[in-house]
Amino acid sequence: MIGSGERVPHAAPAPAGQLARWVGQNGCVEALNIERPKLVMKVHRRFVKAGAEIIFTNSGNAAPQLLRNFRMFDEAFAVSFLGAELARTVANEATHRVHVIGDVRLPSRVPVTGFMTEEELGSAARCLVSAQVAGGADAVLMDVPARPNQLVAALNGARWGMTEARRKVPLMLLMRPAVLPGRVDPGRLHDELAEAATVAATAGIAALGVNPGDIPETTPELLEHVLPYWGGSIALSPAADAATVRTLCEDPMLGGRLAFLPSSSPRDLRRVIKTNLGTAAAVIQRRNRT
Repeated sequence: MIGSGERVPHAAPAPAGQLARWVGQNGCVEALNIERPKLVMKVHRRFVKAGAEIIFTNSGNAAPQLLRNFRMFDEAFAVSFLGAELARTVANEATHRVHVIGDVRLPSRVPVTGFMTEEELGSAARCLVSAQVAGGADAVLMDVPARPNQLVAALNGARWGMTEARRKVPLMLLMRPAVLPGRVDPGRLHDELAEAATVAATAGIAALGVNPGDIPETTPELLEHVLPYWGGSIALSPAADAATVRTLCEDPMLGGRLAFLPSSSPRDLRRVIKTNLGTAAAVIQRRNRT
């Protein structure tokens, strides 16, 4: 475990963006874990070569309900398992310590069936977290709707998934404001974030953060409604932009609490490493190899 006051680990961006640039925007980049695993590992190796100490699995849109659009609903476990296994392989090859974070994102609604039920969220979390842990992830970052009941369902599913995988790893949460189509009610969203943060604070998670999603507020602005109820490490989205990262790093009250520093590209990763932003206690422990 990295102790208090040490430098925050530098994280690569989620690989989906690079993969989409290489193979085109149409289709499912998560399916490349099955169809073109060498290409996925090539992206991971590029980030590791640039200095990444954390890599995210290629599984951001691997929820069963999202894979249904590509007739891959039943392949959700395999896609996430292979995503973790490929990242684990690259991490084990590295000449410096590299952690693998399982990227799990649970949508609040999907095009075909509409809003996700609590049962669907729990089932998806169970499937995806089990796959990530079994595939070798050192930790899981779960992006969930910021509604207390849905958060509880996702947490229960995640715990069940780890039980099935027979291994427990740190679980980090990103809470995403749940917006009704065509309506943004800031007051309601802020109240839901505060309530969800209260739930998360008693759930034994390793780090907590927010993902603004499609709403106009920034991560630092939304954190103001979360931090009164959360005193632990702060997680950031793999897609957090440079301005967000710098704003939080330069805040004397927050910079020391970041779990990792995300970057947007290999070039940005090198720049962040060079500037040596941030010191904090990381929450990820390297898994014991057997």
